[in-house]
Amino acid sequence: ARELHHRVDEATGYEFGFNRLRSIFEVTLKNSNAKQSLAGFWIELLSESLRNDEIRAQQIKSHNDSRLYLLRSVKSGMESGDLRGDLDPELVVDFISSISSGLRLMKAIYPEISPERAFEIANMALGLLQSSTPASREEKGGSK
Repeated sequence: ARELHHRVDEATGYEFGFNRLRSIFEVTLKNSNAKQSLAGFWIELLSESLRNDEIRAQQIKSHNDSRLYLLRSVKSGMESGDLRGDLDPELVVDFISSISSGLRLMKAIYPEISPERAFEIANMALGLLQSSTPASREEKGGSK
């Protein structure tokens, strides 16, 4: 998780908000050099967490840390007007986390889900969370 945060920090200049969310997807899906063995390891780790309480506790802590990291960007995006303000930020975080996990699994298992296709799907999901028009973002003092 630290390496992911570092790579996203480099891509976004340490700013939180909508662009960071997009960068997270880009780093984890599109620009990933991860081989199938890394994806397989991740799947096995999650499976083992169902049987091993210590690993489960580590996975829960990692998940909760990631949620806080995402929540900061979601709230920032809502405050700037880039993301819809009528949504529950915690629900948005769960949505983004679910999309990310699902796409990483699909990309690892199904050859028709290329890194580019996974990133395209992620961008579509993020688009559903964006404010409806640039004008509405401007009215809230956000970016164009």
